[in-house]
Amino acid sequence: MKKSLSLFCITLAFINLFVFTSCEVGDVTPKQLEGSWKMVSAESNVEIKGQKPEKETVDVSKAELVFNFRPDGTFTYSSALTVGEIAVENKTQTTGKFRIEGEQAVLEFYDAEMDKKAEMSFMIYGLSGNNLTLFFNKDNFGKALDQISGNVDAFSRALIQTFKDNIIRYDLTYKFERI
Repeated sequence: MKKSLSLFCITLAFINLFVFTSCEVGDVTPKQLEGSWKMVSAESNVEIKGQKPEKETVDVSKAELVFNFRPDGTFTYSSALTVGEIAVENKTQTTGKFRIEGEQAVLEFYDAEMDKKAEMSFMIYGLSGNNLTLFFNKDNFGKALDQISGNVDAFSRALIQTFKDNIIRYDLTYKFERI
């Protein structure tokens, strides 16, 4: 028993060492994001009070959804961005600015659906070689909604707050490959 517990502890330590050192997100710089990144998959795990949880993974590798991050801090995306979502079908191209704040990639853009300037922050979960993983969760979504709700009428602001209050889980994971 003692031997298997020791082996388990060693294995756990090795896994922790691998997981926490293979992706040093705190060291991400805007320069590392520069270039073109094609989205290969989108995963959602969303739960709203009173509704059945929804979990889905979509292979979008053939959809030609591409972010292009430029050295001047601007970006283009080959489809639509809206608060809370990166569209996974080709629509209208989105342009804006990006910056890195700690472990977050922050995108500023015009949200045509809301008819407002918007900002979304994504956790950089992985940036290794030609692979990038961005994660958007309930907290990120709440901040984005708060930012736009200051620019809408009282009724819309109340609707946004009611929606926020009913979110249990809002996890979106986007995986990209450098092209």
